Amino acid sequence: MAEAEGKEQECAASVYEYIENEYKEAWSNEKIEGGWLSDCGIVAKNRWEQFEMMYRTKYAEYSEIYMSSAEFQSRLTNRYREMEEYYEVHNTPIKERTNVFTSQEVHQEIWKEMDEYAREQVGDSAALEAFNSMGQGPVFVEEEKRKRQSEEALDQSKKSKNEKTIEELKKALEERSNQEPEYLVRGAPLRCSCGSHMRYLDMWETHGVYLDDKPVMHKMDCVPEKNIMSFGICSSPIAALTETGSFLVGAETDAEGNYLRSPEDRVIAGLVCKPKIGEEGWENCKNETRIAQDATAKTASHKGCTCYEAITTASYLVCEHGGLIFPVGSGQLKYSAYMPPFMNYPYAGNKDAKEEQEAFEKWCQKNDICPYYPGTTEYMDWYQQKIDGLKKMGKSEKTIKEAYEECLDQAYLYGLDRMSETGRGQVKEMVNQYTGSDLLNETEALAAQKKYAGLRIDFGGNEQRNPVEATPEEDAFYQYYVEKAKEFTQTEEELNEQLRQIRYAGKESVEANAKESTRILTQLANIYTEREKLSKDFEREIGIYGDYLDGERKAQVQEVTDLLQK
Repeated sequence: MAEAEGKEQECAASVYEYIENEYKEAWSNEKIEGGWLSDCGIVAKNRWEQFEMMYRTKYAEYSEIYMSSAEFQSRLTNRYREMEEYYEVHNTPIKERTNVFTSQEVHQEIWKEMDEYAREQVGDSAALEAFNSMGQGPVFVEEEKRKRQSEEALDQSKKSKNEKTIEELKKALEERSNQEPEYLVRGAPLRCSCGSHMRYLDMWETHGVYLDDKPVMHKMDCVPEKNIMSFGICSSPIAALTETGSFLVGAETDAEGNYLRSPEDRVIAGLVCKPKIGEEGWENCKNETRIAQDATAKTASHKGCTCYEAITTASYLVCEHGGLIFPVGSGQLKYSAYMPPFMNYPYAGNKDAKEEQEAFEKWCQKNDICPYYPGTTEYMDWYQQKIDGLKKMGKSEKTIKEAYEECLDQAYLYGLDRMSETGRGQVKEMVNQYTGSDLLNETEALAAQKKYAGLRIDFGGNEQRNPVEATPEEDAFYQYYVEKAKEFTQTEEELNEQLRQIRYAGKESVEANAKESTRILTQLANIYTEREKLSKDFEREIGIYGDYLDGERKAQVQEVTDLLQK
């Protein structure tokens, strides 16, 4: 294969562009008579024309998959769910909501998205296959060299696309600066352009500045594993990571652990994300607002304090592994930053209930993961047994300290306010046991006491309660939904009876009571809407508990479900 020697390599945004930059000139001058492709009805005058014909053929074949009606319906359903969540969070009036199933504008947007996705996904695959086929032509390219060249083309394409994505995100965030962005507080949901999972902005110590009792954060609040958590699996083409792993896709949760969207049982594998942030910290900050790093609620003046710019929904972080970390909300809505380690269990749904539970427990044991939620007696007993076992085995002080801190960090991240009084007491007992042990010197003990002094219950993102103020493990949870469902049913029956009386009263009465009929129909519509919302709330509530409920609780779930579906 003739190559364009000595010319400077151009930046390509796709595999096709890379091949075009490197080979078009040489291939255009390479005449072809017949060739193996002519048997397929593909006749070309030169090698470049041959490549383009094969590319278009493969592009059409692959596009049928990505541009199918099934793909459209799937995206339309996802769009509906996303918009319903948005409307619910923002309390959008019914009359202002868009019906995605009938909106031509939404349909056009989805077809455009599919087309753009197809251009990226299909285009690269088609170009690679067409390129590899060129080795069978009159001018043969060695297999290893052709493989290396195609890999280089794909690698450069990925890097270029990643750079393009980051630049577009930066531009969008910088434009957001002119639209009165909100300040970020602890609990703000974050995304990374190369990460598989959403995570929440965290902080262990406040700066003395709050919005609705939530600490406001500044430019240097970007320490990995302290402020910025792992985003799951990293897809960056330039990531210098070595650890591999797998995660259940699942879904984001609200403050009570309820799913914000339908969870996915799909497991993804790859390089485990470990954010690496430069010394410059957050970019595109609020320069007019400065927060003192070492201030407290009792600080009277900023004098003598080190101050940094406040961060907003327009700010972002650049990860040295190639991703751009950005907020998808301010955190001023009440989210929980907690996701229990056992939620990464990747094999759900493969066995019957008993076998599933046994497999789950075995997986937790193998990976040394506590299978219980913080705040429960089972959780504290599990860690107490672990710590006692480490001591008996003569493990190092470092290992024992890590076990204590793992137990307490998870508990405080979950939120003491979400625990029963007994649970909070058990956590405090563990704090006293740890700080009073020989594992810590006086300075370390004081630091631990400060760390576990209830900061997260006072100023964290975990104080939000669900309307029931009970979990699916309690009778009160089901009683709430049963009563609400019965109220809806009774009201519906009463309204339907009123409507029947009007309709059977004769033509004149119907006309005279037209307004009354409209009022009743409006009330019925509102009942149906409220019932649907209640049903969705119930489904989200039990979603996280479903695999762990016993037979009695599952019967209660069915009772509520039947009542809500009437």
